[in-house]
Amino acid sequence: MYKKTYEIIVGIFVLLAIVALIFMALKVSGLSIGSINSSNYEIKAEFKDIGSLRTGAAVRISGVEIGSVKNIELATSYSGFIATVTLSINNKYNKIPGSYSASIQTSGILGDSFVALEPAKINLPNLYGSEYLKNGSVIPLTNTTSSINLNSLINTFVSSSGTKK
Repeated sequence: MYKKTYEIIVGIFVLLAIVALIFMALKVSGLSIGSINSSNYEIKAEFKDIGSLRTGAAVRISGVEIGSVKNIELATSYSGFIATVTLSINNKYNKIPGSYSASIQTSGILGDSFVALEPAKINLPNLYGSEYLKNGSVIPLTNTTSSINLNSLINTFVSSSGTKK
């Protein structure tokens, strides 16, 4: 009887370890069980500099994760090269106003980069010809804010503090 109880406890422990490994694998890969069956729509945003933004990074509105970065491409424009970021947004967030802007922000000083969607600094109604962002909408370069490069900020601070008159 003692041996059977011991085997059941070890079996439960092994099953819990397998579930924990599956959970960690999903967390590391950026997938979730809910995201496998969810339907999404895609919008694009153009940036001058994306910093350390990577595919799989979060897309947030007011701190709430509503999607992820699906793809990052280098494109040519009239002024040189720009980064075109494809954002995959969950369909339940289909009422994002068409005048929203996109910016690349970080979680803390050394945290991960993410794309934040927020109301535009300049009120431009129906900027994209639609009341809401929809599949295929593009947030143009003029309505995005690029990533802040921490190294260049530090270099600027150090170089400006060293020149005293």
